[in-house]
Amino acid sequence: MMSVIEADLSGLDADRLEAQICAMAGRRAADECAWLSLIGEFDRREGYAVWECRSTAHWLNWHCGLSMAAARERVRVARALERLPVLRVAFAAGQVTYSKVRAVTRVATAAIETMLVELALAGTASQLDRICSAYRQVRRYEIDRALAHDAPEGEEAQAAARASLAALSTWHDDDGMTVLRAVIVPEDGALIEAALASAVEHLRDGACRSNAPAGASDDVATRPTRVDALVELARSYLATNSVAPGVERRHLVMLVDVGAVTEQGDLGIDEEGRCSLNGQRITPDTARRLGLSGPVTSMLIDHRGLPLSVGRTSRHATPAQRLALLIRDKGACRFPGCNSQFVDAHHIIDWDSGGLTDLVNLLLLCPFHHHLVHRSGTTIDLDPDTAEVEFRRTDGTLVAARTVDPEDAPPRVEVAGDALTPGEAGTRLPLDDIIENMADRDDRVNAAAA
Repeated sequence: MMSVIEADLSGLDADRLEAQICAMAGRRAADECAWLSLIGEFDRREGYAVWECRSTAHWLNWHCGLSMAAARERVRVARALERLPVLRVAFAAGQVTYSKVRAVTRVATAAIETMLVELALAGTASQLDRICSAYRQVRRYEIDRALAHDAPEGEEAQAAARASLAALSTWHDDDGMTVLRAVIVPEDGALIEAALASAVEHLRDGACRSNAPAGASDDVATRPTRVDALVELARSYLATNSVAPGVERRHLVMLVDVGAVTEQGDLGIDEEGRCSLNGQRITPDTARRLGLSGPVTSMLIDHRGLPLSVGRTSRHATPAQRLALLIRDKGACRFPGCNSQFVDAHHIIDWDSGGLTDLVNLLLLCPFHHHLVHRSGTTIDLDPDTAEVEFRRTDGTLVAARTVDPEDAPPRVEVAGDALTPGEAGTRLPLDDIIENMADRDDRVNAAAA
């Protein structure tokens, strides 16, 4: 049977093309519901433990190619669907998309589930997102208590629940810019805002910024931003904060291919060699400027990307060895399927058994897998030339993703071609009335239960 990708779609008229897109969207929604049901059952059975993963989300990240954020969200939605039968029926019939289901499960309780499903069927995904976001803002703590049946009440419990939501993530976009996202409790947020304001005042009284664009006016050049303040706080901390013995101070690391600075050896990355700062490509001019403005550690690496000349010590890895491990292991846990950047230096052959504290006997593991390896007796083989690593269980089996047989997949759910109906994008929804109605229904159910 010819697939859609192989078929010639140029002969389809616009109406037929639109009908097939909508029909497949409904089928995709039904498939997503079936998939989340499997994930929910897998999570209940803790099937991830067989693969030495710490959670279902980590297993999805490894075996199904989802990002950690997407994997955690799928698990959250799968768990929520177990207590929302009306939503689950509409989802399984392909009447609502995953985007709408994800929004509803953030706020749905038994009292307002039916109302939210009706809104999902009538409105667009963006309208439903707006409704659910607004309702969560005004009823956040009531929703959290309703969704966590055993959650204690009281101000202290609410503060603890709020603190558990705190998070900070950083990533690099396609342009190489560093992007930060933070969710911080109010008291800590006020501390950070005060520190940023103080740093802005400090910069305002100081010299002009060194990275001002050429030809900029004095007013623009001397006007510090909150970004400048954040960088100044980081620079001041790294320059003045003391660290405990044996703990490596985080600092700027510049990598240069050995072939780029000598006439011997092959260039490892391209014809110009590698020049990067903490993993991000930089220009030589930028590297020179940073070298004058702060502490920069330069390290030579060969054409395989492996560090040269890092030394050895007794039991604990030296700062130089740990730096070399961070570079060789890309700063993340080497256990299959794990990308945690909170890592320890692990002895492949245990120190008490005569193992050396040298790069050929060290690799990075997160605390979870570090303890798991010691507890389970997992053996590790590290190739000193390529830095490739294999983990084997006590029975000799390799810890790696297994091949999946497509025949093991359940049959696809059949849905009506017009199951997924478009929402009325032009309709103006009375947001205040909807939120008030939802809150009234929740209050009446809670009062009856009390």
